[in-house]
Amino acid sequence: VRTTWDGGETASGKTQLLRRLAAEACRSDGCDIVPLTVEALDVVEVCPDNLEQGDFLIPYLESGRGGLRGSLPFFAQAFYARRLLLLVDGVDIPLPQDRQRLLHGLGRLAQVGV
Repeated sequence: VRTTWDGGETASGKTQLLRRLAAEACRSDGCDIVPLTVEALDVVEVCPDNLEQGDFLIPYLESGRGGLRGSLPFFAQAFYARRLLLLVDGVDIPLPQDRQRLLHGLGRLAQVGV
């Protein structure tokens, strides 16, 4: 699992880059990567207790936030098969402590994996 951080300025194209990465993942021939874009603030709000350990993705999917209601089996299968490309938008959330907790949780998820 690899992580990348793009901490660019407001309106510098970070969201557009995430959309492009998701689209390219879908278009790749022979590639079975499943892109999932989530909003950072949603993750922080839905999974405050699971964030630090990096164990937040499945509870987030179970919550149905971001229009994902009913898609848990599909994304969970991709996650456990290590085929999920998790794209987190809005990491420049207002509260620095939430940002740090989210980044720590993402790092932990990338480090531990499944």
